[in-house]
Amino acid sequence: MFKIFIFVIVLMLFVGCISKKNTIQFKGIYQSSKIDDYYFYLRFYENDTVIETSSTGKPRHLKNWFNKNKESISKGKYYLKNDSLFFETKSDYGIILYKGCFKNGKLLLKHYSKINQHKSLNVYSFKKINFR
Repeated sequence: MFKIFIFVIVLMLFVGCISKKNTIQFKGIYQSSKIDDYYFYLRFYENDTVIETSSTGKPRHLKNWFNKNKESISKGKYYLKNDSLFFETKSDYGIILYKGCFKNGKLLLKHYSKINQHKSLNVYSFKKINFR
């Protein structure tokens, strides 16, 4: 009985660790729910870089220009600590701070803008995109 219990615990840990549902995904972008006719978009890179923009366009419209090499894009570095995700993005206008976590396949993020002191909570869904 004890061996079965240990096996189930190890299996649960293993399955939880390989689940892509609650980890950062890199082969696409994260899209917020629509806010005042805009979507907020995030793109994460495996080298800890994150970029951010807002647009009225759909994910496919960002495919050709939303990348870390674009000069005017907001960008920063992210890190994970325990179950939380932290980062800030910097643009010519200022800095926005982010803190959040993954839950049920969604990215929940609190924002704080040092530009205008605006605070919000947004829910992001991952959208797979083939960037070339």
